[in-house]
Amino acid sequence: MEASKVRRYGLSLSIGISMISLAAYGEFEALDAVAYHVESSGCPTTYAEWNLWRENLLRAPDSPDALIGDPGDLLERCAQEKSQASFFSDPKFVACMGPLRRAQAVLHAFRIGGENTLHGLVKTPDAPLGKNGSALDELPAGLNDSAAFEKVAKGMSEGAKTPGLFEIFDAKKPKANALISQVLKKMPAGWAAFTYKSRLVHRGGAIFFKDSGDTVQVLHFDEGDSRDAIGITMKVKDENGKWIVPPQTYFNVYQIGFGGGVARKEDQTSRCIVCHRAGLMPVVVESSGSVLSYDPAHDSDEILRWFNRDFADSLSNASVAGSYTLDIGVPELGEKPHPGRTDAFIKECAEKSGVSLSASGRENVRNAMNCARCHDGQPLGAGLVAYAGSPHNFFGQTIENLIEGGEMPPKGKLSSSERKALVGCLRYEYYGGFKNKEYGGGPSPGTFLRAMKEVACPTTAPPESKRVVDLKVKPTNRVAPKRIPSSKSGSKKAGDAG
Repeated sequence: MEASKVRRYGLSLSIGISMISLAAYGEFEALDAVAYHVESSGCPTTYAEWNLWRENLLRAPDSPDALIGDPGDLLERCAQEKSQASFFSDPKFVACMGPLRRAQAVLHAFRIGGENTLHGLVKTPDAPLGKNGSALDELPAGLNDSAAFEKVAKGMSEGAKTPGLFEIFDAKKPKANALISQVLKKMPAGWAAFTYKSRLVHRGGAIFFKDSGDTVQVLHFDEGDSRDAIGITMKVKDENGKWIVPPQTYFNVYQIGFGGGVARKEDQTSRCIVCHRAGLMPVVVESSGSVLSYDPAHDSDEILRWFNRDFADSLSNASVAGSYTLDIGVPELGEKPHPGRTDAFIKECAEKSGVSLSASGRENVRNAMNCARCHDGQPLGAGLVAYAGSPHNFFGQTIENLIEGGEMPPKGKLSSSERKALVGCLRYEYYGGFKNKEYGGGPSPGTFLRAMKEVACPTTAPPESKRVVDLKVKPTNRVAPKRIPSSKSGSKKAGDAG
């Protein structure tokens, strides 16, 4: 077998007169010529060769997507080869390749799902039966009727003939108000609803929700989708009345079926979990005047505070039933403090964002970069997985809108310039080492690429007694929800919200 040259994005391996090409990305910059042998499958045969393969793959790739396809998919393919069992049963080898392998699974899922869906990565579990014998996530009476559902769903689309929910922002069009009220009257007791205009996506939305004590059910209609409603059902107590930690979440997307009736879309958890990895999210509105309550016990300000405090905030450490949502396996945005955030680093990344900051401003940005202080599963658990695929996708933009809009970091007092610099510095740090300038990364390996090489790879095989196969991600420890029991008492007044 001939010697081969190791190149930036792949290994070009010559076998006799035939060429097996694993090189597929970008320009090929030759490194040192290295002679080694491979199997007919194309898999490396020694630890040194595997280490070289990993080093080569992670050397200034163009973007995260450059880690999948050829040559990146060699790792997963070789993991299925019997001849590679000696490597993939070595716990040290599994640990060193684990971060890359898990990230590749996420990147593949994003690629198939169009960057907004973790396609096939998380399966939708079946919801258990309630006391009445029906599934907990069944649509309630009043909305399970296709005619009523269609009126609400299609009414969300601007320009629809049905009085649209978007019209609620115009007090001169009371028919739209009547639409929600009529639907609520046909629903079981305890359901409440409000409509709002989102500051994040600049569209209208309608939320129906109910707390049954052991179960919380939320249905969300969006002005941008005339056929769908997203359902989030959370089982918070077991049959004995004890808190379930973490609360079990079931996602569904309901739509008008082509043959009539309301049907579920298949396997929608992979779509919902990108944004709702921890269950419910608070509603961020354009202004208090853009909220309209349909619950007589709560005015417009009160119902928003009630929903955000007693539902979204207090149940924000939930998981998809049967799995731990944090175990998706990509580096978190805004990792905990590390020595790399020097004053010079903050100054550089701020200036790349077009912002010149004072010394105190740079300190404010540095302190605000610790997103993972909260978003690491203790207790919020909302890992910022969207950035693994791209900051340009819908959810990545939503994260940046939260920062620039003042919602994150919570109770922060950053200036507009500091917020702009914060977004730029988070990108600069996270995407450092990727060549594609559109990602905004710095020249040195950042959070993402450092995580791929966090564990050193072994150079020799372990004794046979030390071999074990363990590719599973350990579940993250959880904390009990700080839940405030729901009631329609005066305790829900706006001034009481935390």
